[in-house]
Amino acid sequence: MRAISRKLRDGSRPVLSNSTLKSVVLLSITMLALAAGLWTLVDREDLAVEESTPIAPKEKAAWRASPSLEPLDRSRGAGADSPSDLTSGKNESLAVSHEAPSLVGRVLGLDGAPVIDVVVATKSHSRSVVVGRTNGSGRFTSSQSVPLGARLEVADPAWVTIGEATIVPELDEAILVACPSVGIGGNVVDESGEAISGVELKVEIPNRLLRALDTNDATSFGKWTTKTDGVGGFLFERAPSFEGLGLRVSRSGYRTLRQEAPRAETLDLTITLEKRAELPRGGIRGFVRDLSGIPVPDARVHLGRRSTMTDERGYFEMLRTVAPGRSLVAFKQGYSPAEIPGYGDLVASQRDHLLPVDLVLSEMASIEGWLVDAGARPCAGWRIRLLDAALVFVESREVRGFGQRALGQPVTAEEISAGERGPKLTREDGGFVFNGLQPGRAYRVRAWNERTLRIFESEPVAAGVRGHVLRLPPEDSRPFVSGVVLTKNGRLVEGARVRLTMVEQEYDGSTWMQTGQDMKTGADGRFEFNDVPRNELLLRFNASGFKSRTIDLDPQDDGVELQIEVEVNGDR
Repeated sequence: MRAISRKLRDGSRPVLSNSTLKSVVLLSITMLALAAGLWTLVDREDLAVEESTPIAPKEKAAWRASPSLEPLDRSRGAGADSPSDLTSGKNESLAVSHEAPSLVGRVLGLDGAPVIDVVVATKSHSRSVVVGRTNGSGRFTSSQSVPLGARLEVADPAWVTIGEATIVPELDEAILVACPSVGIGGNVVDESGEAISGVELKVEIPNRLLRALDTNDATSFGKWTTKTDGVGGFLFERAPSFEGLGLRVSRSGYRTLRQEAPRAETLDLTITLEKRAELPRGGIRGFVRDLSGIPVPDARVHLGRRSTMTDERGYFEMLRTVAPGRSLVAFKQGYSPAEIPGYGDLVASQRDHLLPVDLVLSEMASIEGWLVDAGARPCAGWRIRLLDAALVFVESREVRGFGQRALGQPVTAEEISAGERGPKLTREDGGFVFNGLQPGRAYRVRAWNERTLRIFESEPVAAGVRGHVLRLPPEDSRPFVSGVVLTKNGRLVEGARVRLTMVEQEYDGSTWMQTGQDMKTGADGRFEFNDVPRNELLLRFNASGFKSRTIDLDPQDDGVELQIEVEVNGDR
């Protein structure tokens, strides 16, 4: 070839030998074959997408602008809800030995409603493979194989995936969660208007929304965090947009700010952080770490009714608070709580500086077992919760809109660590599981029947125990409790509400009740409850125009023909 080039540059006519001519012909044929192959792999692939896919113009533009999206399998004919509805052809990149033979799934919104007409694809940094498109009920089907371990997401720029689905063996249904995406950007400044760099911003999705969704163990939920740059700027290119989502803004040395996340695109948001006042003498401070000594950010540290969050270094500080008898507790979902018992008493007795404390979050322990009656029959549907767990705060719940709160019921650090709230129900076989427990600690178990209000409290059970059987003693109930409601003048009170209740929980002077049987008095002012257990109960009386009244029903009291006097409102 070099000889040919020299002759051409000299302007002379090239003279080709037979061997040289054969080489040139073979090279030309090879180059034409390669060009034809590229046409088949690239150009015809694009044409197949355009010709066989009924995609709306806007969606088609988004599809063609995403060269990382490739069809899952183009060797099969078109079928309802199959990847062939989108493309045709073949992709050999999924020819692996461990695959899910077929796949069905659905996409939900944060409100639980189906998300329709969106593309579902495998998640990849370099190349995504189309699995299917959701139909009118939010469902998608792929008859082709998908690699085990692959993660699925919604591949639509107008949507952001809240919950991904991982393909695992024997997966019945892949469930994804998505909501509309929105751009959020702006800058963070201090009170003087100076930009603050290194501020962490996090879009928070309330757990109540995630708990209400019908998902399975293959669904995992993501996080949306970013930090401000050197001039205080930040940007979420695709943040979730839904009512009730929060935006948490935090940096060491500043007060953490929480506000409602914008639902519409907002790129000029200005957030002002207040500098944290220097901790007064005697304040509480320390670090929260895991067993490896790694700092745990966003852990909550609680003492009495005061609490704070750790920063990115795992550091926390809070004002001194009066909390006699209370523990200092640190907790975060996914870890076992850490606790310093009696720390409230130490704070109350020590006026000097308190030494920094280290709280170590460890792996969670559990208790598994069954609740049975005296005859070893399962006690199904009983309420059950742990005693001796770390009550940490009176939970706030939303009333109307973001940030407006009302007093709720106490929760424990163990419940939050396990991602659970409040008492559980025993299964049909009487089984129960408590997660999020502190290793090496023992807990008593309290169970009760919601209708009869029969109560059982166990001896301490060590965390980590499995297969433990809690057996109720033989039942000892009153056949009935009866009586009459009347005024002090002897007038019978008709329509009075009478409730048989028990104390479910007490916390810092507040009491929460569980109501069992409930009735109203007739014209004769009488009431009667059947099958009333002999444990500590309360009878509560309410009637229009009368003052409410509560009386203790002692376990030894037969509760027969009780006379309950109520006062008329305004009487003294």
